[in-house]
Amino acid sequence: MDQASMFVIFVLVAVPAFFFLAEHRTRWAIWNVLPPLIFIYATPLILRLAGVLPEESPVYAGMRAYLLPVFITLMVMTIDLKTVLGNLGRGLPVLLIATACVIVGAPIGYLAVSPWLPPEAWMGYGALAGSWIGGTGNMAAMERALGTPPDQMGLAIIADQVVFVIWLPLLIMSARYADRFNAWVNARPLDLAEHGAAEAKPASGPGPKAEEEAAIEVAVGGEGDAASKRPPMTPMLDMLLMAAAALANVALCAWLATLLPDLPPFITGSTWLVLLVTTGAVLLSFTPVRRSEEGKTAGTAILYVFVANMGASASIAGLAQAPAFVAGAFVWITVSVALMIVAAKLMRTDLRLLVVSAIANIGGAASAPVVAAAHDRALVPVAILMAMLCYVTGNYGAIVAGHLTRIVAGG
Repeated sequence: MDQASMFVIFVLVAVPAFFFLAEHRTRWAIWNVLPPLIFIYATPLILRLAGVLPEESPVYAGMRAYLLPVFITLMVMTIDLKTVLGNLGRGLPVLLIATACVIVGAPIGYLAVSPWLPPEAWMGYGALAGSWIGGTGNMAAMERALGTPPDQMGLAIIADQVVFVIWLPLLIMSARYADRFNAWVNARPLDLAEHGAAEAKPASGPGPKAEEEAAIEVAVGGEGDAASKRPPMTPMLDMLLMAAAALANVALCAWLATLLPDLPPFITGSTWLVLLVTTGAVLLSFTPVRRSEEGKTAGTAILYVFVANMGASASIAGLAQAPAFVAGAFVWITVSVALMIVAAKLMRTDLRLLVVSAIANIGGAASAPVVAAAHDRALVPVAILMAMLCYVTGNYGAIVAGHLTRIVAGG
């Protein structure tokens, strides 16, 4: 490997390390408005425009080809889906309907601003659907699955952050109107014990942080007393087994993707790869490999290196479309919320459960506990479980949302 490529790899790893270290050390309020993700994406782009990073590098394509399926596998296979599904109770159908509302809102949002956007903008909305159903990892997966061009990925990231700055406070403030909303929909009483909150209560004392940690333990791999009797694996053995399982899944799925026929315009070889890798990771989550302590940490770290790589290879050609793209995203989220409210009226859904389902989709695991705690601290474990399930379903749902938008675009 040449010296220039080694320098590119160094920068792409150092950028996320620097901004997460800065967030950890400073605890500045700016991180709540402009999270590290924005800087991790923008800094390599600025460095490339300034000539510090090259315009073209084999590293950019290599990371897109190899890192994406690895971090999808690592992040999905460490989720205990059996526990998640068992603990959601009545929240599961509410969550799935919220996801469906997000999917339906995508083509409507695009249609509202389509005169000001190019036809390929549907790919950007498909990428944004990945974030709004699962999270940043799903957005990155859509770049590969839908063939989203770099300029549209940049617009999707901008829209995601701009909308979220308004979305999060609105969901927190909605707690003030819970009684009136519940009376309007004639909401059925919400039994939090039914949703697994009791199983996730911390032994160390009350508090949102303790509840969040307990919920993560339940969802990511608590195995009960039998597991506690086993001698713990060393970090090295854990890392090796996790890497072997993840790479085996990627290699097998990459081979299978070459055997399956393209079904244009819906499914290409890249789409098959994302779908197969996600499905393989889901199957791995039902095996002992999900107990890996190192797997999710490694997957998240690789994800942010991948985001830095997206920024380094991004295009600024489409920035003039940003106002229209963001306006369409606001139309999209407004339509999705309206549909969620209609569904809540029909299902007599408590506002707390509706809001947690909404933030689990359009927010993810990082912000779901915050919104849940604002409504009822007992809902924090439920919010985390919902967000984890959204990460699993995000790749499937975002592909559907993207192609619905493509149909509206006339593609």
